Amino acid sequence: KCHYCNCAITEQTATVDHKTPLSQNGYNKLTNYVLWCAPCNRKKGKMSYEEYIEKIKTRPHRLTG
Repeated sequence: KCHYCNCAITEQTATVDHKTPLSQNGYNKLTNYVLWCAPCNRKKGKMSYEEYIEKIKTRPHRLTG
């Protein structure tokens, strides 16, 4: 499952990403890797995991009803 949205992912649709990007002093160890679906990974871009989660939390949500 995708680390962020919990959608089902397969070997073909999964992407592996760094929680803390290498450009932000991240490292290449298993504790810094997460599985994402491609859409979530594209949205995250070069943000750290924490920056991405904070952005999602503070973004206004569309009301449905």
